[in-house]
Amino acid sequence: MSSSAFSFIPICSSLLLFLFVFHGVNGLDLINETCKEASQNQPKINYDFCVASLRSAPGSNSTTTDLQQLGVIATKLTLENATYILSHINNLLKDQNGDLTVKKQLEICLRLYTDARTYLQQAIGDIKSEDFFNAIKELSTVMDSSSTCEDGFNKEKIFVSPLEKQTNDFYQLAAVALQITKYLN
Repeated sequence: MSSSAFSFIPICSSLLLFLFVFHGVNGLDLINETCKEASQNQPKINYDFCVASLRSAPGSNSTTTDLQQLGVIATKLTLENATYILSHINNLLKDQNGDLTVKKQLEICLRLYTDARTYLQQAIGDIKSEDFFNAIKELSTVMDSSSTCEDGFNKEKIFVSPLEKQTNDFYQLAAVALQITKYLN
């Protein structure tokens, strides 16, 4: 296959997504197409996880949902997940039995996810006001926060991170929100 054929494929994918965004489709079709495209563009996004997460959100299945609204919904899901993780970290900190290395890393993660909540709130406002450039920066920062949290456990040779599943889910939610916002930009 020639290189021009390869460059044609992303153009067709983008055109298809554009048609879904501006010609109105039901929410389920938009979710399926968006998750398909996002999982192809970002290998860490699991298609089934993306679809299940977005479908679970109120308002995502409406026939009037467009890609911008779906971006807000995905970012709100990520914000809700950050809130859950903060609660989980606080519970883990209460239950710590003297392992100072784990406690120190949990406190670092607490700060990272607290900051992530702030960035996510800003990203929601930016997506609503169509300031996609700043929303992309904020969502990228949020993804780095989750990676930094998990990397800290690996660096400290804590072999089983108490936040591994939560961090992975958060990363995927943030990656979905980021991909959608990139499509809007």
